Order: sequence, then C-alpha cells, then structure tokens
Amino acid sequence: MDKQIIDAFLGAMIQSREGVSDLLFTVGKPPVVETHGWLEDLLKKLRGESFEMPSGLQIETTPDKRATAIS
Repeated sequence: MDKQIIDAFLGAMIQSREGVSDLLFTVGKPPVVETHGWLEDLLKKLRGESFEMPSGLQIETTPDKRATAIS
C-alpha cells in the first residue's frame, strides 16, 4: 500500500462526517470507519461522490489475525 492510497482513504474519511475517529481494514471487506462508536462502511458513506476503492489494494491476515496491507 502506498502513500496515495492511504491519503485517499484518510481524506475520504475526514470529509465523510464529523466525529469519525478510526479507519479499519478487514480482509475481503471494504474499509470501515468508526463514527461516535459505531462502525460504518466507508464506501457506502461516500455514495454519490467519485471515490472508489483504489485498484491494486490487497490485505492479508497475519497468523495472529491482524490485517496487514500489502501492495
């Protein structure tokens, strides 16, 4: 995962709504944000905007079940 992908996700997260605190990645699922303690699909929050999951983004799971982004 490169800086452009991270910047795109963080920018979308910050612009999506007030109260957003965390950006979470899970294997096989779109990115999720935490807003006031609730988890929401980031891409669903952004519908109507021209934001898409960056191509080439891959996530793998480590043996201890932590998700790690790889390119």
